[in-house]
Parts: sequence; C-alpha cells; structure tokens
Amino acid sequence: VENESKIGLGFSLRSIQKISLLSMAARLNKELTDASEKGWEIEPSDNLRQWDVLFRGPQACGSPYEDGSWIVRITFPLEYPFKPPVVVFSSKIFHPNVTEKGEVCTKTIEDDWSPKKTLLNTVLPYIESLLSAPDLNNPMNAEAATLFQNDRKDFEKRVSKHIRSHQ
Repeated sequence: VENESKIGLGFSLRSIQKISLLSMAARLNKELTDASEKGWEIEPSDNLRQWDVLFRGPQACGSPYEDGSWIVRITFPLEYPFKPPVVVFSSKIFHPNVTEKGEVCTKTIEDDWSPKKTLLNTVLPYIESLLSAPDLNNPMNAEAATLFQNDRKDFEKRVSKHIRSHQ
C-alpha cells in the first residue's frame, strides 16, 4: 500500500490531483462541444489536452489572409483553466505576431487570463482578430511587422505568396 500524505480534510495529494484532472477533462469536453456547435473545426488529440483547430482567413474585411487556412495547435497546461493554453501555428504563416516556428504572441491573453475565460470567448476570437488586424504592439516577427508598417503593398504580396506556397 502506497504511503500518501494527507492534506486538508484528510484528502491525499494524489486524490486532489485526480479530481483536478477530472474537472479539467469535463471542462475541456464542454468547451470542445460548445466550439464544435458554433462551427469550429477542431481535432483533439488522444489526451484531450492538445487540439488542432482549423482557421480560415477572414472574409470581406480586406485582410491579406482572406484566402488562407491554417492549422493552429492549442495545448492546455495541466493547470488549465487557471493558466491559459499555449497557441502555435502548425501551418506556416507570414505574420507580425507569429514566429517562424509558429509561436503566437499571447501576451494579451496571458495578461488578462482568468478561469472564466474559455477557448470560445477568448482564445479563438483573439487568433481570428490577428488574422484581420495584426497587433503591432506585440510583434513576434520583426520582418513581417516592419513590412506591414512601412510597405503594406509588399507585405500583402508576401502574405499571398506564402499562402500559395504553403496551402
């Protein structure tokens, strides 16, 4: 028999961790259901803590990302919902807020994160907004940010070329 130390009201740390994981799994299942019902195309991995989400370029807003589509991997930490998920573009994208490795600047999400925030009310709209209007206050790709600010026409050509070669 394993010797487990008791904390709090006689619960073992292992019991509390198990309850926490079950609670997180229930929340993620609900968030997955809610997002799917809203039309999001999401493919969870076997462990439910990693999802691939299909993002399509915004329509009718003049965004250079209009004709593209990207897979974004969202990984939920064990501390979710108390810590925000990690967001990475699996598909290549030329964007001021995305590194060459696909890492997304989520400072805006992280600074204001609370357990009340969800994938549907915070994370997915944030990524969508970046495809409509990059956030130049938090650039992750200096070349893309500089081009966006100084030569919008060339930036748009580069994005279009990138979309054609990586779709």
